[in-house]
Formats: sequence, C-alpha cells, structure tokens
Amino acid sequence: MKKNIFLLGVISASFVVSILFIIFEDNNYTNLSFKYKYETENRYVYEDRKVLLVGNYKYRAKRVLDEYFLGPLSVFNKKTVPYYFTYNKFYVNGSTAYLDLPVSIIKISENNNMSLDETFELITFNIIKNTKRIKEVIITVDGQTIGSGPSLLELPGKLIE
Repeated sequence: MKKNIFLLGVISASFVVSILFIIFEDNNYTNLSFKYKYETENRYVYEDRKVLLVGNYKYRAKRVLDEYFLGPLSVFNKKTVPYYFTYNKFYVNGSTAYLDLPVSIIKISENNNMSLDETFELITFNIIKNTKRIKEVIITVDGQTIGSGPSLLELPGKLIE
C-alpha cells in the first residue's frame, strides 16, 4: 500500500513539474499567418504556421520573408516564387523594409498567372502583417523602382527636357 502511494506521489509530482515547464517555458515560436493565392480558384487563402523568431525585429522581419518565400504547406495554394528563388537584398531601416528582387521576378509572376503588382502586394502584405514594427515595404527590381510615380500620360502639360 505504501509503495502504491509513493508511486502515485512520484507520478503526480512529475506531472506537476511537466505542466510547470510547459507554462513557464521561454517559447519564442510565433504563429505567423501567410496569405497565398488559391491554385484552382481566383481567391486568397491564409495558412498559419509556427516559426521560431529570435533576435531583434530586423532579423525577425528577414525570417518572416524567408519563411514566406518557402511557400505554402498546402499543395492547393500557389507558391509566389519557386524554391530556387533568392532575393538580392533585404534590410530594414526604422519602420520601412527595403526588398530588392532580381529581374527574374517578372517572368516568375507571368508563369504564376499573377501580375507583378499582385506579387508585390502579396509580399508586402505578408511582411507587414507578420511584423509589428514594419509599416511600409519598398520593393525594387535590380535596384529600380517599378510602377512608382505618375506615368507620362498622367503628367500635366509638356515635360521640359
């Protein structure tokens, strides 16, 4: 009888210690939610995943971008960029993130049946949504801005050269 009570006490103590470790564990895993285009329909879906985010907010923003570029977990969601894709540069200054993509992003967008604007909007949305401090994302292609500023048709009058 004493042996059973002792055994029950050890099991109960182990259970309590395990629960305390779970509650007070310094867990840096963050639940991120990424927006992807659905493969068979013209709509967007969200995927949640837990990602280990450590370091300062600049490193965390880079980790969010890298995780997004890995692509969706579901085969029914469209990957924005292929697995071999790498960006030229990514850095954060204050609340603005700067992302420079290679010119191949234009062909990749076409192959995914997405406009370049739609690709940029998805990347921007996912970075801003999953980081607290970043409020703006500036995307360039090989160092050049694409689609920013008025077109020549929208400018009033003649341009002075």
